[in-house]
Amino acid sequence: MGLATVIIREDGTIEPTDHVVEVARSD
Repeated sequence: MGLATVIIREDGTIEPTDHVVEVARSD
């Protein structure tokens, strides 16, 4: 995966971030 600018949580919400993605989604 790698770096991302948002976190996509398991419930589908999106949270902005400036660090490594915490919840990895491959779909």
